[in-house]
Amino acid sequence: MPRTSLGLALVWCCQYGALASRHKVHAAARASGLEVDASDGNLSTSSTSSGGSLRRFGVGSNGSLADVMRSMTLERAINITEHKAGLPEGLRTLLQKLRDQVHIGAERRGSLRAPGYDLKGAREALNRLYEEAQRRLDLEQVQCSEYESKQRRTLGEARRQQDDYAAQAAAAKADILTAQASIDKGTKGRADLKDTMRRTSQKCEMDQKVAQQQLTRVKDNIAMMEKVIPQMDCSQGQGAAALVQCQDGRRSPSLLGFER
Repeated sequence: MPRTSLGLALVWCCQYGALASRHKVHAAARASGLEVDASDGNLSTSSTSSGGSLRRFGVGSNGSLADVMRSMTLERAINITEHKAGLPEGLRTLLQKLRDQVHIGAERRGSLRAPGYDLKGAREALNRLYEEAQRRLDLEQVQCSEYESKQRRTLGEARRQQDDYAAQAAAAKADILTAQASIDKGTKGRADLKDTMRRTSQKCEMDQKVAQQQLTRVKDNIAMMEKVIPQMDCSQGQGAAALVQCQDGRRSPSLLGFER
């Protein structure tokens, strides 16, 4: 009876316990003396002593076996299998994990299907979430549109300022070129003025030398006259004196007369 009950429990667990690993269940079934169909991997209770074992388990035919399988639950199959003596430790651990998974799944299903939960409420909740998301999306779109408009205005103002700065730079460059032309013209004029001043200075020096020579000659003539005049006799009434100027090759002789 232990082997048959274990086999039925394992068959049910393998058929309905999808959370368990199939190869682990097969290994445990082989350890319990059950056969595994290699074609589809299903467990089988066929053995030389299966008929007597089924009768001892309370199943006398395939129909009764089907009734037992229909009334079998996962919790009952785990309880039947887990409390059998000589159960392999690996299979016992696997059944404990399967029991834990069943409990966790039941708790999750219970938490999801809370009291008052229905499809209409879920639809309304989803609609509210959708409307809220749509409002947030609209708000974000409005904010993005305002930000884009602001950035466009800022960009346009920056471009206008750039154009103004470019115009100012061009005007300043023109002023610089004009000033440079004036500087070049002034530099050339200064050079011409310096040359004129140099020539004028040279002419002045020459004129000064000529004037100095003429002044020296006049002084010499005055000194000579001062020596000649005292030697003249002017005591007798009206007298006259005549001087003859020597011919110098350029002028003809002339007579100078002095009267008193």
